[in-house]
Amino acid sequence: MPARILVVDPLPINRIVMRARLASAFYDTVLAGTGAEALAQLADGGAALAVIAPELRDMSGLALCGSIRARHTAGELPIVMITPAHATTLRIDALQAGADAVLERPVNDSLLLARIRCLLRASEGLEELRLREGSTRALGLAEPAQMFQYAARIAVMGADGAAAAGLRASLNARMGHSVAVLDGPHLMRALPDGGAPDLGLVLLTGRPDDPALHLISGLRAQPETRAMAIMALVPDRDDPLMADALERGAHDVAIAALPATELDLRLNRLIAAKHRADRLRDTVHDGLRAAVTDPLTGLYNRRYALPQLARMAQEARARRQGLAVMIADLDHFKVVNDSHGHAVGDAVLQQVAARLRVALRPGDLLARIGGEEFLIAAPRGTCTQAKAAASALCRAVGDAPIMVPGCPTPLRQTISVGLAMDRVRDATRAPEALLAQADRALYSAKTGGRNTVTLARQTAA
Repeated sequence: MPARILVVDPLPINRIVMRARLASAFYDTVLAGTGAEALAQLADGGAALAVIAPELRDMSGLALCGSIRARHTAGELPIVMITPAHATTLRIDALQAGADAVLERPVNDSLLLARIRCLLRASEGLEELRLREGSTRALGLAEPAQMFQYAARIAVMGADGAAAAGLRASLNARMGHSVAVLDGPHLMRALPDGGAPDLGLVLLTGRPDDPALHLISGLRAQPETRAMAIMALVPDRDDPLMADALERGAHDVAIAALPATELDLRLNRLIAAKHRADRLRDTVHDGLRAAVTDPLTGLYNRRYALPQLARMAQEARARRQGLAVMIADLDHFKVVNDSHGHAVGDAVLQQVAARLRVALRPGDLLARIGGEEFLIAAPRGTCTQAKAAASALCRAVGDAPIMVPGCPTPLRQTISVGLAMDRVRDATRAPEALLAQADRALYSAKTGGRNTVTLARQTAA
């Protein structure tokens, strides 16, 4: 479904022309001649972006910007204001009132549509993060990320070293951010200490096939710099070049001779938007980690382990390699809880998990799947190798006593392991069947004396 754009202008002819422009790019439009009509349209949830004139019959465009921002937070419903040419004060006032972009008449079609696409991409990306954050918090998987501002790191990049150095000195003198001149291609190859900058200022030359245009595309394509805010500066007003920079991934574009007040305002707006997205992204990532992690031991949980086991079995068969599937259970663990309390029992579980983790190889799967049960999946070539690995786990846990703060004596803890082997000849065996075999083998290990490894009968056959 095409995005719907609200056009607010007191002149019917302007509204009609703007509707035709937007229709050529397959946008739906709703029209309003006054601020009251515009707010009524927005109350019905009828627009994804608003394009407004500076003066309306019942209020100023600035007042309408403020009213919209009172109902829709920054980044939620983008606003583009169309102003007369060279109206510097009005342009700054519009940005301060909540407009996301200001375009001067006459408005170039390609620049207008590039601005709209850029703003809608950012808005939709932020909304997706908000939805994911809402789902994460509703499930109780993560706390909201802390809302605080910090000094940003700004990288000035461009072929003109003198211009880049001058801009850096000017920004450092008046802004509370850390500004440095960096080589753009080098930034994509090797990030500086602390990771990617928060914002990149790319200086365009205006020459055909400007390498800085490719730099913008490259920064947006690389995973390490994809979330970085990017502002492009052009030597003079060049609407096609500015549109090209936006289409390549710049979040904002302006002429280099922009008044310092406006440049600082726009840079701070980009940094604030980047910080909002980072906070939401961190909350979502924390929630995803919480969804697949056991909070006591820090190991993966059953939700993660079972699908991962299926993937490991599939990969092992594709490589014609064996996969050892083990279930390890703490011996006489109820005695620990009954004698010393659950706090000591939790500490024992944590230390056992740590010992198992150290004893395994990179690429092996370790998860807590029950109260005192652990699942281990490890690529091993033969049953002999798998049983040796399982025996090593028993020794890693049982050979040294466990010291628990608050417990007067060291505790001896052992584990029993049930082992099943997925071999190439067993290609039709489901992971669930492997687990069931390992579970039956674990029962045999428990009844056979504990602190031992038992191989499943089907595996040994």
